[in-house]
Amino acid sequence: MSSTTTLDVRSSTYSDSYGKSKQNGDLYLDSPSESDAPGARGLGGSGAATGGSGLEKAEGQVPLYGSQQTNRRRPKMNCVTKLIIIVCALLLLAVAVFVPLWFFVLRDKLGHGGHSSSSSSSNHNSNNGANSGTTATNNGDEQHVVTTGGDGSLVTKDDGSTFMYNNTFGGFWVLDPSNPLNESAQAQSWTKPLSQQWQWGVDKMYGVNLGGWLTLEPFISPALYEEFYPDAVDEWTLSEHLQAKYNSLDVIENHYKTFIVEEDFAQIAAAGLNWVRIPIPFWAIQKYDNEPFLERTAWTYFLKAIEWARKYGIRINLDFHALPGSQNGWNHSGKLGLNGEFNFMRGVMGIANAQRAMDYIRILAEFISQPEYKNVVPFFDPREASGKCAQIGVPIAPFTGTLQSWQAGGDGAGGNVVGLDAYPWPPAAIGGFADASTLPRYTPTGPIITMPVKTYTATGQGSTSTINAGDGWTNDADTTLMAVPAAGCDYPNQWDALTAAVPTC
Repeated sequence: MSSTTTLDVRSSTYSDSYGKSKQNGDLYLDSPSESDAPGARGLGGSGAATGGSGLEKAEGQVPLYGSQQTNRRRPKMNCVTKLIIIVCALLLLAVAVFVPLWFFVLRDKLGHGGHSSSSSSSNHNSNNGANSGTTATNNGDEQHVVTTGGDGSLVTKDDGSTFMYNNTFGGFWVLDPSNPLNESAQAQSWTKPLSQQWQWGVDKMYGVNLGGWLTLEPFISPALYEEFYPDAVDEWTLSEHLQAKYNSLDVIENHYKTFIVEEDFAQIAAAGLNWVRIPIPFWAIQKYDNEPFLERTAWTYFLKAIEWARKYGIRINLDFHALPGSQNGWNHSGKLGLNGEFNFMRGVMGIANAQRAMDYIRILAEFISQPEYKNVVPFFDPREASGKCAQIGVPIAPFTGTLQSWQAGGDGAGGNVVGLDAYPWPPAAIGGFADASTLPRYTPTGPIITMPVKTYTATGQGSTSTINAGDGWTNDADTTLMAVPAAGCDYPNQWDALTAAVPTC
């Protein structure tokens, strides 16, 4: 059974032989059975002409696919219709020009939305990540400076390049040119800003280790070592090979510059982490002449880490990872010891190496205790990973934020709390020597070493001023001089003195 469809041009409706009418433009035709559906009739179904291809149609029928071929004349376009089309075309042209102009030119110049608001967390959580900013004056020219932003905001780095900040956890960054030491940034909505004190045992630490950055390790950054494989096994031998081939250690500084960058800190916050552990070596502070390391350069990049951590609301666990003479004989200590040998608190130079290490620890402690840095670098290593102790069957009693009286040396302490007097310095004995008093020592006659700070210049309200970022030393009463080699003493190699002769000095 086939049906015939007729078209009523005047009413713009058509009806089929079953008496059902449809609006012109419907995509299907009613039919009494699936075999009489448009697809069946149009493609050789039961409704197709017998023996035909299924593409023929009776005169006056509407084609089921493709254009409708009729003798209907196209109506003439009146003036109003032409005017509407012209207006629509002009609007489309304006949109095509303005949209890219906004996103690539005007948006940046106007502060990505032109918001002018405070950097409070409530503001960031309510504006869908739109940037807010302040107006600063630079050389007399007023410009809009973006100082903070949440998810989807555009971050401008020191070199002028930009990247998109993606943080779906309610975090926001802060970099205020009028106050470069601003500590109001938050890594996530659940993490306290740096301006609020971290409460140990209560606030949860979610961290990541930035190993292999400022203290090189072959298994973390093997590309640096491959050129000299298998001879370069630690930073000591790597430095020797680089110096011999290139007469510089620029390769190592380029590693510092590129291995960890600002975007990494932004992504750490975006991943839900709020702490970073940064291992640094003693040669970030000082080295002796017979040590081949790149001296003090790592400190420049540690200062960058502090700046980035402040900007994205992340706290730093500073890890003193390499000590003079090697503290464990592993390659991350600077020099891989033969058969795991080490010279810290062991061997002829054990006491002298410890003296150097204690001075370096003191220098670091003085720096990060300054009010400008203590909230960014709390310098704490709890050595407790959530779930790890239980996994290996070790019972733990997590710190809950409050010390009991006996834990602080009060009532009930008894002999549980031991004072520093129980650990005399220097010790009576060290590894390999029952009588450490016979061993050579350094003399406390050297100048105090302080680590440099970054110079910050604040701009705003038509003026420029230098911000006090500390002087590297927080306790003016700490005036003890540094331990240095005594003049005229023939010390053995401080890295290889386990069986050396004890000098008479």
